Amino acid sequence: MPENQRLLDFSLRTTEQFSSMAANFTAVGENIVKTLMDCIENSKVGKELKRDTLAAFYIDNFQKKEMLCAMLRKENIPFIVTKTKSGRDAILLGEKNIDRLFAMNRALDQSHEKGLISKDAVMFRGEGSISSYENLTYQQASLFLVKAEEKGIGINVQEATQDKYTLYFAKKDSAEIVKLSASVAYDLSGKTGDILKKQMDYYEKNTCKLAEKAAWEKTDSSFYLLGKNGDVALRNAVSFIYEKADGEKYFMQVAKHEKEINQIVCLMDRPTEMTEEQFSRYLKMDKDGRLSYITQLDAEQGCPQLSSQERQLLEKKEECRSLMEEKLLQLNPEQVYATKALSDDTVSTSSFIEASRDNWEQQHDMAQIGVDDPTLFDDARAMQNGFIITEEPFTGDSFYTDGYEEALSLDQHDYDKDISFDRMDQGFLDDYEIPEPELD
Repeated sequence: MPENQRLLDFSLRTTEQFSSMAANFTAVGENIVKTLMDCIENSKVGKELKRDTLAAFYIDNFQKKEMLCAMLRKENIPFIVTKTKSGRDAILLGEKNIDRLFAMNRALDQSHEKGLISKDAVMFRGEGSISSYENLTYQQASLFLVKAEEKGIGINVQEATQDKYTLYFAKKDSAEIVKLSASVAYDLSGKTGDILKKQMDYYEKNTCKLAEKAAWEKTDSSFYLLGKNGDVALRNAVSFIYEKADGEKYFMQVAKHEKEINQIVCLMDRPTEMTEEQFSRYLKMDKDGRLSYITQLDAEQGCPQLSSQERQLLEKKEECRSLMEEKLLQLNPEQVYATKALSDDTVSTSSFIEASRDNWEQQHDMAQIGVDDPTLFDDARAMQNGFIITEEPFTGDSFYTDGYEEALSLDQHDYDKDISFDRMDQGFLDDYEIPEPELD
């Protein structure tokens, strides 16, 4: 992994990657091509497909078929929809467009996922309507991703310029994203916010270092990597074993899977390195003991720690979180309006602005009660005011099909749940109905 490549950027690229799979499937047989071309000879689609080798894409989901067909039409990609006698729908198109259709399908699948998804998946999630926050820092973008996943929301983050990121989200999720913006601002502000930023920088650098070590360092001894989410990895002289928190296990030979091992560790949740002796000791502890032990090891390995005074301040800060985040939203009329307008057609922007101004002094005083951190609220308010919603034009006609390496996939069946390519040759001709051509 390049030294100057930040962990977040690496994660984004890994998420966007996918496998084309095109090389694993054969073209449609000559007899089928002749039958189809005779049927649609005079149509525009027929003329286009006649110039290319055909491939088949099977779909077992009607809604997905309709959405994929709509996107193919939008991109002016010629195709034919047909059906087998067993009832399966099939999209026939030129082999040169297989990667584009696969990218659409992957984005459509991702649109139902939470956390980091592709921008095209956000487009599907928002049905073509998306918004964005621009000029985010690394820490802000990272926290948005964590909090969005906790809320079950799929978002996309891309590096716009060096160390500046843009967050994309479905317009329908604006209300929840606005709430998250107050939470992000509150987390990163004040004295404890500075500690959090330092810890985030440490975990990023440490994770990259451990990924390099697990993938490429030659060692005769074994060591463990324990993620904060419960995932565990074991690296010895010849192999790498990865066990997810849900119990799934994966075994890899180091010499053959260096790149995959590097990717897995890079995407682990703030891993802590342990020797065999330390891991054995960890397994004998109860839940609280394990948490304390991990904190101790992180501190020994260089993670910035809270002092007793800072820990007390953080506890008080957490006690006031709900009140503070609510006040942050009330003090940002533009954001409040964006939130309320999604569910209240009678909302008045001026009414929120007026109410905010009238209550400013009282709200500011309440925000300081019980929290010995004079800059906390003002810093959070300034940061949250900087999160301005920008409407994004529809860009779903530009799918990511170039420039990415093959994706890491621990589960080979991930891409074959509802849609798959199938081999088609002359022997399958009788299993197809004559399709209705897409005529212009």
